[in-house]
Amino acid sequence: MSELKLPSITPMSILTREEAIGLILSSFAMEELGLSQILHAEGEGQPQELEALPEVSSPMAAISGLLSMNEGIRETLQGMLSRKGTD
Repeated sequence: MSELKLPSITPMSILTREEAIGLILSSFAMEELGLSQILHAEGEGQPQELEALPEVSSPMAAISGLLSMNEGIRETLQGMLSRKGTD
């Protein structure tokens, strides 16, 4: 994946309206890309977590493991959403 190239901005930089809008849109795009990478990583981790669940004779133990995995994913998503809402 290619890296975005943003211009160097100093406190004394004078930007045109179009340049400022472009930088704002680039910022949004980079944030969305970061969020999508977090979601992708969560999705990639699920099969490994499922394989790591112990072989159990009790269905309740298996359900407990799945609920624990689900809680971790929920916390990640909730953190992303609460962070997104504060921007």
